[in-house]
Formats: sequence, C-alpha cells, structure tokens
Amino acid sequence: MSVLRSVGGVIVACMLWSMPATAAVRFVVAIGSDDGLASEEPLRWAEADAARLRDVMVDLGGVAEVRAIALAGTGVRDVERALYIVAGQVQEAKRRGDRTELVVTYSGHGSDDALHIAGAALPTATLTRLLDEVGADATVVVIDACRAPVVRAGRARGAARGPSFEVKLVDELLPMGRVIIQAASEGELAAESDDLEGAFFTHHVLAGLRGAADGNKDGQVTVAELYGYAHARTLTQSFTGTAVQHPELTTQLRGQGELVLTRLDRATAQLIIDADIAGRVLLIDARAGRVLVEVEKLAGAPLRLAVPPRRLRVLARTGGEDLTMSVAELDVTRGTTARLRRADLVAAPRLAGRARGGDQDATPWQVSSGIAALTSVALPGAWATGAVVAVERRLFELPVFVGAQLGVAQAGGPVTGAAVTDVVFSERALRLTVPVTLEAWTLVGRVAGGVALGVEAAAQDVVRSDGQRLAEGGFDVPLSSSSTSLGPVGAVRGSWLVPVWGPFAAHVVVEGGASVHTINGIVTPLPYATVSGGAAVEF
Repeated sequence: MSVLRSVGGVIVACMLWSMPATAAVRFVVAIGSDDGLASEEPLRWAEADAARLRDVMVDLGGVAEVRAIALAGTGVRDVERALYIVAGQVQEAKRRGDRTELVVTYSGHGSDDALHIAGAALPTATLTRLLDEVGADATVVVIDACRAPVVRAGRARGAARGPSFEVKLVDELLPMGRVIIQAASEGELAAESDDLEGAFFTHHVLAGLRGAADGNKDGQVTVAELYGYAHARTLTQSFTGTAVQHPELTTQLRGQGELVLTRLDRATAQLIIDADIAGRVLLIDARAGRVLVEVEKLAGAPLRLAVPPRRLRVLARTGGEDLTMSVAELDVTRGTTARLRRADLVAAPRLAGRARGGDQDATPWQVSSGIAALTSVALPGAWATGAVVAVERRLFELPVFVGAQLGVAQAGGPVTGAAVTDVVFSERALRLTVPVTLEAWTLVGRVAGGVALGVEAAAQDVVRSDGQRLAEGGFDVPLSSSSTSLGPVGAVRGSWLVPVWGPFAAHVVVEGGASVHTINGIVTPLPYATVSGGAAVEF
C-alpha cells in the first residue's frame, strides 16, 4: 500500500506540474487617459491603447469579459472604485480556493511619483496601496506613461531611470508577487505615434502578446519573453526618433516559475508566417487601415501569431527604405489558421495610401456600379433614375483617388399645374464627371470627400394630348417638341465605402453642385444633386 501511495503521490505531483500556470481566475483593469494635468498637451491614442490591451487579454489571456474593466477618460476616483470592485471579486475567488491573477495597464501622462489622469494626480504610492488591498496572488502592472518630473511640451509620455534589476525566472509552479513593466527609464520620454495610432511601447507589447514575443515557440508568452521583446523593439525604434526609451522591469516575485500572460491556442484565428520569409512584416486591418502587428521576422523558423478574424493586408520589407515593398492580402476566418507563404507576396510600389504609418495600399483600383437618382435638368422638382458606373485609382504616394464616373438616367410623367394638365414630359441625361477625392479610414469603412468636374448632356421630349381642345380654341401650339442641351457641371462629392467580404464592398455616393445648360436659348445655371448606391470592387 505504501508503494501504491507513493506512486499515486508521484502521479498527482506530475498532474499538478502539468497544470498551466494560467489555470486561475484572472482580472484586468486597463486605464487610459488622453488628458493629463492642465499643463500637459492632450494625447491622442492613450485611451485606444488601453482598450486594445484589455481586448488582447480577453482574447488570449484567459480573462472573462465580466472580469475585464476598461476605463477611458475617467477620473482618479473611477480608478480607485474599479480596484475596490476587483478587490472584492479577488477575495471572493480566494474564499473558493482559486488562484487569482491581476493585470493592470495604464496609458497616459504621468510623472516620477504619480499618474496624471483627467486633470488629477494618482500618486504611485496610492496605486501601490490599492494593489496591496486587492491582494491578488500575482499582479502584472504595465505602465506606458511619463515618469519625468515635468513635461513641458509635446505629446510625450516620458519616464525616469530607476535602479538596475535582474530578472529571475526558474522552473517551479505558480509564482507569487508583483511584476512592474514601465515604458522608459528616468529622465527619458515615452512617445506615441500618429502613424501607429498608439504609443511605441504599447504597440510592441500588443504584438508581443499576440505571439511575436514567443521566443521558444511553445505557443505561450511569458512576462520575461514579453519584456525582452518589447524592450528590444522599443529601444531600437526610439533610436530613430527624438528621444530614446529604455523600458524597465521590476520583479517582486516570491517563489519561482514563469508567469504566462497569453496563450495562442485561445485565439479565434491565427496566422503562420513561413520560415523562408524574413524582414519587417506589418499586418494591417484592411477595413480600418490600422497596423495590428509589426514584427521583425527571422529566417529559418515559422512565426505563429494570434490575429483577429478579418481581411488582412500584409506588407513585408527585407532591406532598406528604398526597396520595393512586397504585399499580400489574406482573408482570415474565425476558427482557422491562415498561412502566409513567400509566393503570396508580390512586389508593389510604395503607396502612402492611408497615411497610417505603413499602410501602403495594395489595392489602388476601385470599380463601382449601382443605381442613381439625380435631379431633372429641365423640370424643377423632378428626379431622374438610372445607373452609374465609376472607376477610380489612387495616386502614388498620396491618399487621393482620381477617376471617372458615368451616369445615365431617365425621368418622365405627366406635368400638372394650374394652366396645363395634358402634358407628358420625358428626359434622358448622360453625365460624365472626373472626381478627385481625399480618403480617410474609420472603423466603419472608408470615407472620402472632394470635388467632381465634368459635362452633362440632356434631351427633353414634351408631348401634349389635348390637341383637339387647343384647335377648337384657336391655339396653334405644337403637340410635341424636343430639345437637347450640353453644359459643364461642378460639384462637391462625398462617398462611403464599407467592406463586406474580401475585395467587395458597399458604396454610397452623394454629389451636390451646379450645371450650366442652354434652355430656350438662354444660358441657365441649375443646381443639381445626385445620390447613388451600389457595389464596389477593390483590386
């Protein structure tokens, strides 16, 4: 029996050893504040960074939606209240015998001794006390904020150089304590980028959590792997800017073991980049035009990344800035693993299409068609209906489309009024315009605005059915007449393109302007409006 008990003890120990360290109740509080103190220039992307960090921990970090809090633009009291709520949930989980882990992220302004949130300061001593009161078994704090005493200008998130440290991670289960990762060292600046639509440091943290930091290819990202990856990438990238960042990590862990932050097998979709692809690779949300992941891919081994299920635009560069960009587009569906092969990448000229830092559009052509309604040339208040076909192309190095749009329409019907009751009017119009539009991408598709110039031809027919009555009254009026007119048109133009599936999208265009026609021998400027809707294809 003692032998059996010993064997059983070994089996139980092995089972416990094999249990993932993330088999715990996890919480996340992601705090973002674009506004710091009154003397600090507002940031643009801090609140968006916080939301993205929260989402990736829900997707890949084992955090349930109900235990994930995102605070955007709220005050210090809201942060304190959120941590009080989490403290109660942590204590409840502990009473059930669960292990508890907390991830707290902050994106915004700050100083060496406080976080600056919506016009007020949250002292770091107060934050430390609040985390102590939460009492999670393990806590990871990621701060992308200033630690410098004063930030006088610019949208920097500077930091201060702290004491040196040593990361110790050895092989034992369930580490306890606290890890603090900061974006920069004392006296340095931690900046954000309009091109990336986020902070440099947080950008690399997000890429690392999605698998770019998985150095040993075991499908999970640990604190040590994440810090090593974000430190190297942030330091390298900041050398090209105005301020160098040296991210810092401080460990206050009791016991031993590796603390796993994310697992790639939790992803709703994955992408494998083949081993023979090497260089800088950007994955861009083809709908929103935003960089999702930026990695330096090494040759010799494939790279697995957790990605959202959507259409991705891939840009790869294997050399200097002057080399031709290689591009590809992939449709990644939920529950699948897509693969990027070298054969998928094709050489393409650099196009600064969406002005979002690296989003050189691989689909500069757009063809659309649909139904249209436009105001009548000769009959005020009447509308003609018909069809429209448009072809547009993006200009190199500019987020500008130029193209041609052809519309045909016809209107007709009886004309009624105080003096005439038996007149049937019909009109055929042909309008050719050249639109020039500037585009911008949003979360709900691409919007564009600009001008359109062109020409419009119109033909009108009028037929009277009251000839006998006119003859009896002694009126000599022609029972039918036809006329044509040709004139220039000019308009302001707005459009909305919403990607639907792959290269296909829904497209709505609104134009308003004026045309000039010769009517009854008189040159007449006429206001006009056009509304069209249909389908578009990008290629």
